[in-house]
Amino acid sequence: MNNEIKIRPANINDLPGIKKLVTENLLSFGFNYDNGGSESDLENFAEVYQQPGSKFFVIYDGTDILGTVGLVKISDDVVKLRKMYVNSRLRDKGYGLDLLRTVVSEAKLLGYLVIRLETVHAMHRAIRLYTNFGFSAIPGEPDSKRCDITMELIL
Repeated sequence: MNNEIKIRPANINDLPGIKKLVTENLLSFGFNYDNGGSESDLENFAEVYQQPGSKFFVIYDGTDILGTVGLVKISDDVVKLRKMYVNSRLRDKGYGLDLLRTVVSEAKLLGYLVIRLETVHAMHRAIRLYTNFGFSAIPGEPDSKRCDITMELIL
């Protein structure tokens, strides 16, 4: 990873940059930012990500948020990976893998046994990254209306 670009825990001051990056990524796949639906976690950032068992990380270059990923506690054993996005200029350079390694390591430290995520078929690079990392598709209807795939990783 570039010395000036770091992965770090997010704070509430990062929220405008997080929302901007998420919105840009969603639009690139033909989706809109949905305050009351799939993005309600960001609209309630402190209540969701600053609670015990949950966490949010960003890729930050000192000026801009260039990547995001969150963990949301589902149960004592299961955590959900949320909002994994990388700025288009950083794609295919290992930053997505760095984010994924960061949250998997954090999930293990928090004592989780399973990480679940939801995604959409159009996000080919992300699905390839998740699959190569060891995630498998599982049956079940995703919670997010826009998603059509649920995957999990046994830790």
